[in-house]
Amino acid sequence: MLDKRSLYLLNFIIEQCDGVGYKVFTFDELLSCFSERVKCSAQDVRDSLSALSIGEYISVKYEDENEICACPLSKGRSEVERVKGKVIETKTQNKQHFLYSFLGGTLGGITAALITLFALLLGGV
Repeated sequence: MLDKRSLYLLNFIIEQCDGVGYKVFTFDELLSCFSERVKCSAQDVRDSLSALSIGEYISVKYEDENEICACPLSKGRSEVERVKGKVIETKTQNKQHFLYSFLGGTLGGITAALITLFALLLGGV
């Protein structure tokens, strides 16, 4: 399983290489793809690229101190799709849980109100 930075980097590489095959990336370009929320150093990028290559998520043709030529592999593409599917599934489940909770609370409130109303009507006779 990939950490957050490696997954973010893998997704960026997949988006950039879509239909191209191998592409040359500068390390500055890879570092700039991270948002402000995801703190990442140049060494973190190199470590993530190494982990992606060892895990056979990407193929590296060559690497020097400023650039890397990489291409995503099918294992990497399927991992990103699996994670995206999991995120969508979680959001859907959260919406369903909210809906069921709301409906249950509403029906419980209506039931309590009806019981109280009937108790008042029958008790007042």
